[in-house]
Amino acid sequence: GGRDISDASSDNSTDLAEIIVRHANAGLKTKFGSLTIGRQNNPLNATYVADVFEFNSGVGEQSPYRIGNAIVYKAKSVAGVKGYAGAMLEGGDGAGTEEQKLTGAVFGGAYSIGDININAGYFLADYTLKGAAVTNTKTEFTDWSVGVSYSMGEMYFGVNVESSTSDTGATETDKDVIDLAATYTMKTVTYGVGYASVDDGTDTSTRILLGAYVNLGGNSDCYFETGQYNEEAGDGDNYVFGYRVKF
Repeated sequence: GGRDISDASSDNSTDLAEIIVRHANAGLKTKFGSLTIGRQNNPLNATYVADVFEFNSGVGEQSPYRIGNAIVYKAKSVAGVKGYAGAMLEGGDGAGTEEQKLTGAVFGGAYSIGDININAGYFLADYTLKGAAVTNTKTEFTDWSVGVSYSMGEMYFGVNVESSTSDTGATETDKDVIDLAATYTMKTVTYGVGYASVDDGTDTSTRILLGAYVNLGGNSDCYFETGQYNEEAGDGDNYVFGYRVKF
């Protein structure tokens, strides 16, 4: 996930410790599919097909990037179709505005036809925030997301459409997200362009991304990116140079 322009939660998790959930899970794989229990990636992430860049990527993603205390079943692919279903159950006390007594579920699937991949998912959770600023405020969160990607030779295209609702009883916030990405590889350099918008019913935030990624060999590369935002306060525009090692 990248820079947050609209209170997106893709860099967060359902973990009560308010940290990025580290993988800590156990699983069982059979001819029918796999079952995983513990802290793990949110399977809805597969819909984020436009999140293919680095620093400025994934703007506006609404669902948690990882889920804790979860059980997820992923079915084996049949005729290009595969599905998943998961449940989350967390509870406990904490300081600040940590999530309390969170229960939730996630389910969805994918379909592939030729070079086209379609992913869809639905995430829902009920939790209570408890702290100095808010006391026992129950929140109901729902989110659906669809991602379509297409690969042709050295070209890649991805589009993600997502819509979420956060309801605290007195206040309801809806967010509609569109995220687009395209990349093209020439020898050792991959060029990328992306666009994202987040509409919360009152304001629309947008981002345009340009980047170049140079393969250095040995699973490493260096990159240059610029993110151009339409925000008034602080503007948010940036230029980033980085080095990555992929494992």
